[in-house]
Amino acid sequence: MIIPITSDNLCDTTYYLMIDSHPEKYVKYGNAYFNIEDWEDVHLEVPSVVNLKVIYKDNVNERILGGFPPKSYKKLIRAFKEYQEEHPDEYYDELKSKL
Repeated sequence: MIIPITSDNLCDTTYYLMIDSHPEKYVKYGNAYFNIEDWEDVHLEVPSVVNLKVIYKDNVNERILGGFPPKSYKKLIRAFKEYQEEHPDEYYDELKSKL
């Protein structure tokens, strides 16, 4: 499952992050993963995290997480920017101007 960060409508491309449903695996990685505290409210079946390390860029055809509460989405974007400023992914410079 994915969560979109932003889209480029001119070339039909979306920048997105992956969601993982095994948060216990990522406790040791600290700020590289964002814990989705309200996972039930966004219709996830189990506790989950968002991988902040890798940005994907593609035409999206996977299941997109919809209905992410604005307050939680803002927290996610702040955590994402903070992590990417220290450990930039190859797509971060492209994406940064769109946030």
